Amino acid sequence: MLFTRTDLLTQETTYTLESRVRRGELVRVASGLYVDGLDLSGRPEATHALRVRAHARRCEHVASHVSAAVLHGLPVPAADLAEVHFSRPGSSGNDLVGDRRLHAGCPTDEWLTEIDNIRVTSVARTLIDVARTQPLLAAVAAIDAALQRGMVDPAALVKAFEAEHRWPGSSHARRALKAADGRAESPTETWARLAVADLDKGHELQFEVFDDAGRFVGRADGGFPKLGVIWEYDGQGKYEELRDPSVTREQVVEAQLVRERRMTRLGWTVVRAATPDLSDKDRFRHDVARVVGAAGAPGWLPPRGTVKLKKPVCVDLRDPIRWDAAMREEMYEHWKRRSARRQALEW
Repeated sequence: MLFTRTDLLTQETTYTLESRVRRGELVRVASGLYVDGLDLSGRPEATHALRVRAHARRCEHVASHVSAAVLHGLPVPAADLAEVHFSRPGSSGNDLVGDRRLHAGCPTDEWLTEIDNIRVTSVARTLIDVARTQPLLAAVAAIDAALQRGMVDPAALVKAFEAEHRWPGSSHARRALKAADGRAESPTETWARLAVADLDKGHELQFEVFDDAGRFVGRADGGFPKLGVIWEYDGQGKYEELRDPSVTREQVVEAQLVRERRMTRLGWTVVRAATPDLSDKDRFRHDVARVVGAAGAPGWLPPRGTVKLKKPVCVDLRDPIRWDAAMREEMYEHWKRRSARRQALEW
């Protein structure tokens, strides 16, 4: 909850207010705005969202980039959340005022929406901005989540990308869009998928496994069905997010172990990634690569039973973008002006 300095001073003196700030009970998140220190002890995205809401009380511009992503409720693991991002009118400049980053080029109404009376960029525009400016994991996790939840249409992402394909970082956005897959159900699944997806072209997500009699055994986070390899992500966060409130965490873990034993008896090899593996992507990739490499060796047998694949939700990005004569001329003029500015600065 946000508190204004004026409101706080009606209940306490300046001295007690400053004392509470020094003790960390209150944290100043924007000019004249404070938040309870406990509110900033949660997930990084939730903490950043509080800061965005505080700055929005003092800033008339549009919340954008990664700050808009957290207001939309999208995960952005590994993102840089040190600055709060807004977009303002203007064609150039990228100003930093305190911890508030002001980007030039305020979007038109087509790319705007509103969340709790705060103007923010639309989901499609936000995702492209994040993909241009943040690490690949943050970008793909956000796109995966938006596609999986039905928050954005793939065609809208293509349109938003084409509107910004000449902006800095567009090559990063292209890569993130191509890597996106709306079947991922959590940021950690996105992390694991990105770590191992290039090991074999037969990689799939969220596929169902059936035994010899056609009975459902379980659903895998991801893996290589033709090679009999499944990878699973373990972690308390996953269990808490996916379990039914009426079922205890211990019951969920036990059900997972029973499911894994049934898959193993069918000939599947299960590789698990635990929370510590998130800081060591190479180790997880090596574990999966070792099992994938063993598939097809003398004596190897494919798993019994059948699988049912889930259709991917991907972004059909045109490659390359087809530029007409007018667009090529516009690009030429743009680079001429940029070159002239660079030469002027060198002089």
